[in-house]
Amino acid sequence: MLSLKKKERLSSKKTIELLFKKGHSFTEHPFKLIWVETPLITKFPIQICISIPKKTIKRTVNRNLLNRRTKEAYRQNKSIIYDYFDPKKIQLAIMFIYQSNNILDYNDIKNKIIVILPRLIKEYEKRN
Repeated sequence: MLSLKKKERLSSKKTIELLFKKGHSFTEHPFKLIWVETPLITKFPIQICISIPKKTIKRTVNRNLLNRRTKEAYRQNKSIIYDYFDPKKIQLAIMFIYQSNNILDYNDIKNKIIVILPRLIKEYEKRN
């Protein structure tokens, strides 16, 4: 459960386009979260994509650092949403977009992910 398999990463261009066309979103600084319900393709209920725009973080080294920190924070806390979506056989595509100009340390990112994941469940329940 504490791994992040390739099938859990969102790489389908069609699904990413669907995210931006029909996805729902909310912002929890420094992240904007966009999500959409998708047909169950894989055995994993959640597929994620992490985006650190070049416009906000100029140096590639720093973007990679933030990407690794975000991925690790999600990986360690994904059971929060897996416990909700897995029994219901619902699959979501999620994109985390980093929006701050500052490079946050791992603990700050982890705390934000812990706040974002239960909020995602609430937002999903509100829509359905």
